[in-house]
Amino acid sequence: MAAAQSRKVRHESTGPPAIKSIRFLGSSRKELMDLGSEVCKAFGHALHEAQHGLIPYASKPLPQFGPKVFELLKDHDTNTYRCNIFITCHYIYILVAYKKKSKSGKEIPRELVELTGKRLRTAKELESL
Repeated sequence: MAAAQSRKVRHESTGPPAIKSIRFLGSSRKELMDLGSEVCKAFGHALHEAQHGLIPYASKPLPQFGPKVFELLKDHDTNTYRCNIFITCHYIYILVAYKKKSKSGKEIPRELVELTGKRLRTAKELESL
């Protein structure tokens, strides 16, 4: 019992962990919901990890966009789904979510690169306010 009380005191003294809010940019919420419940559930788990300050397990960095941009990955029913996110101190910005079509191997299609870049600029503007 004393151990439980001491853990509680330590938690109160340091405060609760900061949980980052999620912001959807453009039509990213609809894009994410259109991917299906199984994919949304997997991305939701990854976003929950990111909200608590962790790098999502099922993700990879996107260095062409900068150090805080990641791509969440989910394979389901022989398809690959991706969601590009930007993680800051207080927010997680959902930039774009899509089903990968295998036209160019592992590359992100050019129109999605442009859309991600555009929404990333918007997120950075919102961060600077």
